Amino acid sequence: MSLSTIPDQPSNLENKSDLVEASGSDENPYDLQINGVQIDNSRDVYFGDKNEFHGPLNIEDLKQRDSGESDTKTNSNCDKNEEVISNNIAPNKGYIWLQNVPKYNSSLLGISLGMIILFIILLVTLLCLKQGTRNESKFRIVTKKEWQGNPPTNKTTPLVTPVPYVIIHHTATENCSTLAECASHLRAIQAFHVNSRAWYDIGYNFMVGGDGLVYEGRGWTEEGAHTLGVNFKSIGIAFIGTFIQIAPPVQQLQACKDLIKLGIELNYIKKDYHLFGAKQFYGTESPGTALMTEIKTWDRWAKIPNVTYT
Repeated sequence: MSLSTIPDQPSNLENKSDLVEASGSDENPYDLQINGVQIDNSRDVYFGDKNEFHGPLNIEDLKQRDSGESDTKTNSNCDKNEEVISNNIAPNKGYIWLQNVPKYNSSLLGISLGMIILFIILLVTLLCLKQGTRNESKFRIVTKKEWQGNPPTNKTTPLVTPVPYVIIHHTATENCSTLAECASHLRAIQAFHVNSRAWYDIGYNFMVGGDGLVYEGRGWTEEGAHTLGVNFKSIGIAFIGTFIQIAPPVQQLQACKDLIKLGIELNYIKKDYHLFGAKQFYGTESPGTALMTEIKTWDRWAKIPNVTYT
């Protein structure tokens, strides 16, 4: 290829990096002349910068920018099948709000969310367990006023506490499974003790119902009339019902254990107390064969009582 300048032809090229394409004529495709430059034996010659762009291209008009205007054009030579995406918008892939967060912040955010979810799960679990514990252990002492018992007909003897003995009885009545049923039985028992046996009050310190509730009798501070010879140093607890052939239900047994535990905590019962059935002291069927068999498995049950009768 050879180049020669033709000075008498004016040049139309300006300093704007304009791209000028020169092609040969049909007669001699290899001899070209453009803008004062003679080109021999060549074809597809370009004057100026030749730039190729692939992908999205934004061209800003500097003249309009200088005048305070803004205009954005998309190069029409770009591939029409290629999607042009603004730098300010994340690709439509996954969650956009996470993609705009730096990687290390995304990891920290994920860990934080995981810890929050775990905390909520643990909190809900603890609340459920706490609620379940409440339902399963509904220990409560129903006062004499609540079960509509009568006050003592005379002043009873104060009980010296803490006592060394806990003595278990049964009432030898029908069993009960609701507060109303148990209260009805207790009112009948109190009337029998006061009217038929001439006692000042119901004979037991506490009674335990098949509903899992404890019922107040003479209480922690008054001497009972349940086991002759040891009333002055014992707390008498009666299971409402008859338990010769069948043992009391689980909630009734648990209520009795909880009552003894409370008595120890309140210092009404000695920590090293001894547990007995009423039949170990005198000729009675109480607390019934089945219940007696049960209390023999309890920790503080004593086989031979060391009793001084008065």
